[in-house]
Amino acid sequence: MLKFWQNRFDVPFNQDMAHRFIPWVMGLMIFLATLALVMAATIGSIVKKWDQSFTDGFTVELANIDPSHSQYVAFDIERQRKAVKILQNTVGISNAEVISKTAMSALLDPHLEMKSHEAPPTLIDVEIRSGYQVNLKDLSNQLNQAVPGTIIRDHREWREKALQVAQSVIWISIVMASFIGLSAILTIAFMTYTGLEVHHSIIEVLHLIGAHNYYIARQFQEHALQLALKGGLFGIFLSTTVLCAIGSLLAHLQIPYVSDGIPTAQISAIVLLTPLIGLILTAFSARLTVISTLAKRAIST
Repeated sequence: MLKFWQNRFDVPFNQDMAHRFIPWVMGLMIFLATLALVMAATIGSIVKKWDQSFTDGFTVELANIDPSHSQYVAFDIERQRKAVKILQNTVGISNAEVISKTAMSALLDPHLEMKSHEAPPTLIDVEIRSGYQVNLKDLSNQLNQAVPGTIIRDHREWREKALQVAQSVIWISIVMASFIGLSAILTIAFMTYTGLEVHHSIIEVLHLIGAHNYYIARQFQEHALQLALKGGLFGIFLSTTVLCAIGSLLAHLQIPYVSDGIPTAQISAIVLLTPLIGLILTAFSARLTVISTLAKRAIST
């Protein structure tokens, strides 16, 4: 099919050796643009899933005490009781629950090297009612009066920062894909302009026998589409191979919010639509370059 397509051109494009590298260049550009867009879609989906799993609230951390203290257990229980009572009596707080030492040890031991004489910190998980605002500064003062050394860890601060970082990465990926697309347009435009210079005599002959600029533009446009189609198929092959390998690795690792947060449908659409968009940009760039260049030559003559 491509051979038949090539034989119907009036301009001998097959004599231009430089054009043989264009499919490879276009394929790599489509591959890179696809990866950038897939990254944006994946991060957006994972962050959305992660954000939905959070409830409004914060954590209260009680000052650590020496477990070898003679009345450690009774003292620790009394501290917890005072802190929980203050929290439950605070307007806007729906629940305040002490996280068990067993759960804390299981959570921290794999990540922290705790000394044998140290006990895991006492943490209280606090949930805020929907639509309510709690003055954490005043609450911190109340807690420190009853239980000195108490620290309030506000989830919302680092949660918002994490969301801002994720949004920045998404926009950077989209900008990268846009620049890659712009590079593809400039590459096709440069290739087309070079072809016009190389085949200048052939184009003059076509003009003499009655060919108009739009006919010549269609010749270059179809040739550019042929090259872009080869590059698109190469880009789809690369993208599919790499993404399948990454997906298999993530499925094996079972990372929370990642393994089950990958937007398979969106990724499939991106892999197929990116080459299609590349074909449209290629046709537009080649046609516009030919028409504008030939129009300028006609004016200058």
